[in-house]
Amino acid sequence: MTRDLVGGHPALDLVNTVWWRGDPTRRVDRVPDLPAFLVWAARAGLGPIDVVPDAADPAGAAIATVHALREHAHAVLAAHATGAPVPPAPLRELHAAGAEAMRRSAPRLALPLRWERRAASADEVPDVVAGSLVDLLAHQDLTHLRVCADDDCAWLYLDRSRNHSRRWCSSAECGNRHRVQRFAARRRTRSSSAS
Repeated sequence: MTRDLVGGHPALDLVNTVWWRGDPTRRVDRVPDLPAFLVWAARAGLGPIDVVPDAADPAGAAIATVHALREHAHAVLAAHATGAPVPPAPLRELHAAGAEAMRRSAPRLALPLRWERRAASADEVPDVVAGSLVDLLAHQDLTHLRVCADDDCAWLYLDRSRNHSRRWCSSAECGNRHRVQRFAARRRTRSSSAS
């Protein structure tokens, strides 16, 4: 399914691995454990991660850290996208995780200067995630960061449309659902006024 890679950056797509974030009755975590995360990360281009899923993270510490980073990122990015004050506690947590990931990273011997993070074991996976979040927060233009207009969806994305008027994470998914609901409401209104 292509719907889950609409954020415009792997870190945003990670934040969007919580489906129906705005509706607790339908909320689904698409990466509930490390094996599911590793499959998703390979599709999303987050990496490099060279961890064998079967032997990975038996205690669940790595995925718990990934989930915590994802939720901190959501709090910071959703606030920024809506013009609300960015909450300082989650931002501090992301800064600390990013600094730790950079400390354990090796510089790439080329310009522009970048640090390479590679996860060869489960405990290194959060460093790759933190590195991607640092790239998003420090090196990407977040001027056009948006929240899907479907309040139940609440996914985040970079609006790279020509006139920056994109309203939906996916026009084919949330946009169509909204159009169908609007059409049904108009039909109900017409049929009730005709009665």
